Amino acid sequence: MRKELEKRLKKQHIDLEAVGKEIITLQATKTAIEAVICELESLLKTLPKENGKAEQEKQLRHGTDVFKARQALRTAGKALYIDDIITAMSEEPTIERRRSLAGQIAAYVRDNQIFTRPAPNTFGLKEFEDKKIEQETEDGYADFQKIKAELEDEKTEPEYQF
Repeated sequence: MRKELEKRLKKQHIDLEAVGKEIITLQATKTAIEAVICELESLLKTLPKENGKAEQEKQLRHGTDVFKARQALRTAGKALYIDDIITAMSEEPTIERRRSLAGQIAAYVRDNQIFTRPAPNTFGLKEFEDKKIEQETEDGYADFQKIKAELEDEKTEPEYQF
């Protein structure tokens, strides 16, 4: 009977060791998967959202200071210094007011949403950058077409013989 119990005990120790090795393997796999998830999430944050404008509209509640700041920036059509934003909101640009609004907008800048910060205490809208990129793309395409036409004209010119 003792030999049988020792045999069972030895088998249980072997099983326990095997399970321990499996746990270590699974933990390593879990760590690797968590690292991949972290990288994918950080990559996802850098990409623009597919339905960006609709989602941006939902993020700001009507009547909030940040909503008013976005409206002021849209009206101006360009990035503004924080004092100018507050003035455009028809409010007095006190130090406390500047700090408060700049902090609220900066939270959106850090999350890469709605607002941008092209200079210290100067804020713009991401939609301004999108329009700028579109314009640069259109300008670049027009330049490309112009150069392409010039190159084609050079090909059709008769060759001069000396």
